[in-house]
Amino acid sequence: MAKKKNSKYPTLKINFQNKTLQVVVGLTLICFSLILTLSFISFLFSWQKDYDLLQLSTSELLFNKDAVVHNILGNLGASLSQFFIYQHYGIATFLLPIYLLVMGLQIFTNQYIVKLCKMLRNSVFLCLWLSTFFALSFSSQSILSGHNALVIAEWLIHLLGQTGTSIVLSFSLLIFLGLYYKWTPEKIQQFIRNLVDNFQKKKEAPVNEHAIMEESKPVDLPIGYFSSC
Repeated sequence: MAKKKNSKYPTLKINFQNKTLQVVVGLTLICFSLILTLSFISFLFSWQKDYDLLQLSTSELLFNKDAVVHNILGNLGASLSQFFIYQHYGIATFLLPIYLLVMGLQIFTNQYIVKLCKMLRNSVFLCLWLSTFFALSFSSQSILSGHNALVIAEWLIHLLGQTGTSIVLSFSLLIFLGLYYKWTPEKIQQFIRNLVDNFQKKKEAPVNEHAIMEESKPVDLPIGYFSSC
């Protein structure tokens, strides 16, 4: 009996008994992703104008007709952006609508794009790492990091100090990259060899160019050389 070949692109493992429901769920996720993206982008330009209104509770902001904000998606967009960006993890929360968009497309088309579980893990790590990095680097710009990330950064600095926190952040990113790209000692050695070889080639290139220019210089002949010939 012939063995089945493994497909390069595995099928989507989310099975819906009702295919119409599958289309509805996919479109809903895509729509919500678009709403979040537009809300977040508009919030970056309007949050200072709407700052006083955004201090209201969510119910007051949503249902108070006198509360008029500058977000292009209205009070709902301002409320969502205030919650995700300002209160939590800053601009790193743009990873959320990206994830929802990919999930929605996979469900809607029933086609495999990426492993959703893996993408979710990577998105969570990058969201936490980027927001903490922005909180350490731009502590005065809460819009970049979010309030929660500022609290995390302050706790890390209190626990490890500025230098220790920077070291932990750097090595945590290296560990993430090592897991993502499946680093091995052999791959690292090959990478270092390639760097050294490229550096040596660049170092030798000016010498060769200089030698070629010296060889191509016109020879100065003595005066009267052609007349004597």
